[in-house]
Amino acid sequence: MPTEIRTEVLVIGAGPGGYVAAIRAGQLKKKVVIVDKDKVGGLCLNYGCIPSKALLYAAELIKNFEKAKKYGITAENIKVDINVLRDKKQKVVNHLVSGVDFLLKGNGAQTIMGEAKFLEPELVEITSSNGAVTRVTADNVIIATGSLPFSFPFLPLDGKKVITSKEALEVPFIPKEMGVVGGGYVGMEMASVYHALGAHVTVIEMLDLVCANADKQIAQLANQRFRRDGVVLMTSTKVTGSKMLSDGKVELSVTSPEGEKKLAFDLVMVAVGHKAITAGIGLDKIGVKLDQRGFIQVDSHMKTNVPGIYAVGDCVGHQLLAHKAFKEGEVAAEVIAGNNEAEMDYRVIPWAVFTHPEIAGVGLTEEEAKQNGYQVKIGTFPFRAIGRAIGMDESDGLIKVIANQKNDEILGVHMFGANAGELVAEAAVAMGFEASATEWGQIIHVHPTLSEAVMEAALGVNKHSIHMVNK
Repeated sequence: MPTEIRTEVLVIGAGPGGYVAAIRAGQLKKKVVIVDKDKVGGLCLNYGCIPSKALLYAAELIKNFEKAKKYGITAENIKVDINVLRDKKQKVVNHLVSGVDFLLKGNGAQTIMGEAKFLEPELVEITSSNGAVTRVTADNVIIATGSLPFSFPFLPLDGKKVITSKEALEVPFIPKEMGVVGGGYVGMEMASVYHALGAHVTVIEMLDLVCANADKQIAQLANQRFRRDGVVLMTSTKVTGSKMLSDGKVELSVTSPEGEKKLAFDLVMVAVGHKAITAGIGLDKIGVKLDQRGFIQVDSHMKTNVPGIYAVGDCVGHQLLAHKAFKEGEVAAEVIAGNNEAEMDYRVIPWAVFTHPEIAGVGLTEEEAKQNGYQVKIGTFPFRAIGRAIGMDESDGLIKVIANQKNDEILGVHMFGANAGELVAEAAVAMGFEASATEWGQIIHVHPTLSEAVMEAALGVNKHSIHMVNK
């Protein structure tokens, strides 16, 4: 006989959106059950954001050793112990997973490990790995099942030589030649890691730029730097086929502006996007609507079309970002607790690509602003005019502020350079509080810091930059 549980809130999926929803619902004095079929923390914490940043920090250390020569510091015979690196990465993950587990328990959430499936809108059956069945009756259900990488039929994944970022994060070996299919943030971050570890990396991207979601001017600067650092970028290039060679290499057939080519790699990582995990959990049975791409349709309160059913995180689409999921989880919990004013605002969601240097942005790009009918004015400021950046030997960078010509409203901020992933938070705060470019530029910033470039770019919108000739 199945175990029967009744709760006020059931959360399906313990990734960023799910566990935050469970924590916030617990804080709001709701009885909460959360279920996951794998591990608390989800894709981000176990196989994505966190382990990748641990490896990217290792890559940064390697680059700093190389840069140290310019400062008279010489370190001979720098070596990477892959086993130690792998172990350190896993310790970071384990530490944070235990922290999430502690927070769930501390806020009264009951965690069940198993696969969930709707029997009715308010009734979910959970089957554990040992076959034990639990049936949960819930007043409200929050779906937070996340997403997973996908590939193409002509590029099948084998988990060994043709892999996703999940396997790449385990650093199975350092290939002499590595191919990365897809030049988005996942592809470029892992390309940065393996390049720093000694692999010769080729990124194959069908668009004309890698990191093409960034503002075009910023993306162009980043592409130039990646190439200068030795990463091969094959843009406007499509993979059309693959096969295993007798020597163990993977051969990719590609169509590029120069014609048809065949490329051989020791390891190929596929990073062409993610798809929502919505199959097999009974959504069709209870009538939850999906969009054409398979993502769950929700309103600004994270409600689906079925009363009492909410959805948050990657499974609802938009930007597939953990911090976006965090906020959606909070909104769903608040609405369930009776706060009808809580709603999701997708206007100000910052993002970052943790390459070297980093790329980040928030709001509209220049191209998007013009497509939306805005007359824009733009302020830019280069890192080469910032004392802190020069002192760090990080003068390769640019801050770009896009504002509305009509009322000085900040429409978007985009950047490339050292610590851009940290600097973008300031831009998000300015946009969130609806500061004008003028108001933002008037705020005194610490000297000497990289943040001065943000202030100067904001001043530059109205041709008031101090440390650059305004044109």
